[in-house]
Amino acid sequence: MKQCPKCGLNKKIDEFYFLRNPKARAGGYYMRICKKCSYARGKKWRSENLERSRETESKSRKRLRVRRRLAWLAARIEFGKMCPTCGLNKKLDEYQIRKSARDGRSSECKICINKKKKIWVANNHEYVLQDSRRRNKKMVSNLGPCYVKRIIKKKYKIPFEDTSKDMIDRERDIITINRMLKEKHKCQ
Repeated sequence: MKQCPKCGLNKKIDEFYFLRNPKARAGGYYMRICKKCSYARGKKWRSENLERSRETESKSRKRLRVRRRLAWLAARIEFGKMCPTCGLNKKLDEYQIRKSARDGRSSECKICINKKKKIWVANNHEYVLQDSRRRNKKMVSNLGPCYVKRIIKKKYKIPFEDTSKDMIDRERDIITINRMLKEKHKCQ
C-alpha cells in the first residue's frame, strides 16, 4: 500500500505508474501520485496549454513515425525481402528501384521480372514487331537537322558551318533508306 499525496488515499502499488530508470537501485521507481491523479493532472495541463500540447503531440508522432520507418528499413536491409513470385528471401540490391514503393524497391526480384517479360514477348511477338516498326518510323521522321549535321561531320569530316540544306536533306534520305533496309533484313 502506498499513499497518494494528491488525493490523500492509500492505494495498491499497481495503481501507481512504474518509471524505469537503470540508475536507480531496483531498475526504476513508482511515481508519487497515483494513475488517476496523474491522468487528471495531464488532462488539466493539456486544456490549459492547447497549442503547446498539440505541438508536442505532433512532434512526438512524427518522431515515432520516423523511428518506426527507419527500424523497418533497417530490417529490410539486414534481412532482405521475399519475392512473391519465386518465394526466396533476397537482398534489396536484387530488386528494381521503384520510388513509389514503401521501401523504394519493386515487389518482385529482377530475375522474376525478366522471366515474365520474356514470356510476355514470346506470347505477343506480333505486337512487339508492330511496336518496334512504329518506333522506327517515329525515329526516321524525327531526324532533326542537328542530328543529321553531326552524322555528316562524323562521316565526311565536314564542319557544321559548311553543311548546306541540300546536303542535310540528302543525308536524311540516306539514313531513312538504311534504316528501312535494316528493318526489312530483321523481319526476314
